[in-house]
Amino acid sequence: MLRRVLSFLLLTVGLAAFMSRHQAAPSSHLDLHFGFNDFPAGLPNDGGVNDCIASTSPVVGDLFSFQDKLDTRFNDSGADRCFRLYKPPRKPEFPEKLPVVVYFHEMYDRAVHACQEESYIDLRRQAEEKGFALVCADANVHWDIPENKMGKGVCQASSSADFSYVQHILKSIGHHNKTLNPKQVFFMGHSEGAAFTNWASFCFSHEIRGFASSGFGLKLHGPAVLQRHCDKVRLEDYNCQPGVDDGVDVGGYGACNGCEVSPIDPWRTKNVAHQDLRICLLVAENDYFRPTMWSMEAALRHKHIPFRRLLIEGKHEMPQGFGEMMTSCLQVTDYKGPKSAARALEHVASEGVQVSSHRANGTTVNKTTKLRELVQRRADQQIL
Repeated sequence: MLRRVLSFLLLTVGLAAFMSRHQAAPSSHLDLHFGFNDFPAGLPNDGGVNDCIASTSPVVGDLFSFQDKLDTRFNDSGADRCFRLYKPPRKPEFPEKLPVVVYFHEMYDRAVHACQEESYIDLRRQAEEKGFALVCADANVHWDIPENKMGKGVCQASSSADFSYVQHILKSIGHHNKTLNPKQVFFMGHSEGAAFTNWASFCFSHEIRGFASSGFGLKLHGPAVLQRHCDKVRLEDYNCQPGVDDGVDVGGYGACNGCEVSPIDPWRTKNVAHQDLRICLLVAENDYFRPTMWSMEAALRHKHIPFRRLLIEGKHEMPQGFGEMMTSCLQVTDYKGPKSAARALEHVASEGVQVSSHRANGTTVNKTTKLRELVQRRADQQIL
């Protein structure tokens, strides 16, 4: 039985206290949510096409809705699913075919909140400034995040009820290939959405260019928990026990008795452009799920998988400037190749974010100092 991991991003302290008094329901998947339909009073059940429509602020983008007959979590006949696709007003400097960012929202959120004019997340504004299309994806109450064994990542409809949903989004992007670039698709997510992003990105690596996640990495249990991991985690007062559990436990949530790694044990893979999958991890120093980010970093290093890490101050909440940091880190609108990485990240570094690149050969390059020097030099030359 897997006890649910709690994310507090959109919840008040009172709601969190209410949730902590409830016991988890049996599940074979990692649940970064409170429950299926067991919502506190005043917090309506989500899921369904209304998640992509109802809003107190004007909504942008086109509505896509369909019935997913493979998603039978709550109804044997399937589920009504939706997402929104926003193409920003065209500018001369935009490419003919726009890159696409697919955003998977966090717990208790809805697609419409990322695709509205007054959004808490800056992805819509970044789309308009940088020139990419935005897909606001929507969970059917929650993202169906699998448990897995080490070295046995399962990527099929039986492993997640959302597998076919991701397929549908990618097919829809392909059908719009006159205005969208299906070879420039990026996944992003925060908290529960990050856990799902991590799983979906490796499962669909050959169909995307890269992914970025914040607020959740890898949950470890049993033989996946090594001594060197616990040596680091104990510094943060987590009850990590080698061979038992990584100790990630937030207010009683987070125990995992059925998995070794969740959502997936990563592997080195090529993206749609036959290059290494672009990976960006945004880590907040005081995030109570930070040990899961350490686990993700350790797994990537061990398997010689290159990635970038952005380290910021903060806790487990949607980082301010999430869209700008993530799209810069991934070089979403970089059409000139990796040589322009410094230009893509220089503003992020100037804002106090620590930027480091971890290469496949095991070396780590701290880019923060170099980028800040570049920013200062350009400022001195009055070309910024």
